[in-house]
Amino acid sequence: MRDQRNVTIGCRPSRTRVPVWLLAAAGTSLALLVAGCGEGAPVNDVSTVSPASTVSAPSSTEPSDAVHWLHGFCGAVEGFMADNNAMQTPTSDDSDGQKVIGKMLGDYAAILDKAIDRLADLPPTADTVGQAAKQTYVENYTSARDMAVSAKAQLDAASPADFGAQMHAAEALTAVQQTALSPISPSVAIMTSPELSTALASAHRCT
Repeated sequence: MRDQRNVTIGCRPSRTRVPVWLLAAAGTSLALLVAGCGEGAPVNDVSTVSPASTVSAPSSTEPSDAVHWLHGFCGAVEGFMADNNAMQTPTSDDSDGQKVIGKMLGDYAAILDKAIDRLADLPPTADTVGQAAKQTYVENYTSARDMAVSAKAQLDAASPADFGAQMHAAEALTAVQQTALSPISPSVAIMTSPELSTALASAHRCT
């Protein structure tokens, strides 16, 4: 995104002039969405876990079932991260702050919906650690999605000239991102399961 400090946003007769600080706030929020995925969901080096801590009980199901489940689980999270990184930042040419921030909230709610659907499509698992990890992601994604939908509805109901409402929506976008990215990485989330942690080496989508 171009340096907002050196850009003057043009004003058309039928449109509202948007302060540079407002677009800067929206851009900062989205920058956190992209940068935050490395912070909120760190990819830990699982090679440091000792064999004794990962293989402590016999497997209750075929390893291929565990690998298949992990592919779907990690793939759902990986897909969300890819969609998150693909989101576009607003530019200094975007003079309608309400429309810009509203679209960002709507787009983020949409990618969270996709992630929730991917997790819902996972096959059932009898592994309690895996089920708990999945539920944690579903709850965080759902909470973040609902926050985005609510913030967008409030912004849409406000006047286009209400810069306070637009700033509040930009702050809500940051809170949405923080909630969505709050779980630990998928690999770490299932590490206490002997079966899943063993299968992790063959689950290429979890690396």
